[in-house]
Amino acid sequence: MDATWTAEVLALYDAVVTAVHRAGATGSFTFEDPAGTVVALHLQCPFRLLWDGVLAIGSHDVHHTRQDLTGEESDGLDTVYDQRTGTLNAALLTARPRVTGASVGEAGALSVTWEPGFRLEVFPDCSGHIEMWRTFRLADGARHYTYPARLDQREGCAPTPAGAPVHTATGTSCDVDPDTIRLPWVEYGRT
Repeated sequence: MDATWTAEVLALYDAVVTAVHRAGATGSFTFEDPAGTVVALHLQCPFRLLWDGVLAIGSHDVHHTRQDLTGEESDGLDTVYDQRTGTLNAALLTARPRVTGASVGEAGALSVTWEPGFRLEVFPDCSGHIEMWRTFRLADGARHYTYPARLDQREGCAPTPAGAPVHTATGTSCDVDPDTIRLPWVEYGRT
């Protein structure tokens, strides 16, 4: 395992859980570490949040509207995920719970726990080199640590092969860039 991003995940220990939200279908959890720095965890793979062993929020909840769950009229934009994270965020604002455990397992699996009885489980489900999750501090120039680690934008990139397209922001060829997406076995590009 990559020791750098493992250390970033383990650094969540004793951080305050501040919010759960999303950008499209990407789940996002934010924390405030003991030094007051905001740390984000973005999840692009399956995840679930358990509360005392009961599924409170799942990554698939973004695909179901409130109407799917309750039968109430809905504009189709208010998802089950939005409804449940709204309730959770109101509780987080008041309780300000602290992370009591964080671990990185096989194949990028994550587990983050906080009281009372919450456990976030993250399980990457893609064998290719496509970003499954990332953690970063919301600070100027903060590094983004991704799983798989080879996609890290500032560390761990393989040397750029001669003649390969280079991402201008970082000077490497392994960044996920909107104009050129490089994977170990195929390259897609727009001209």
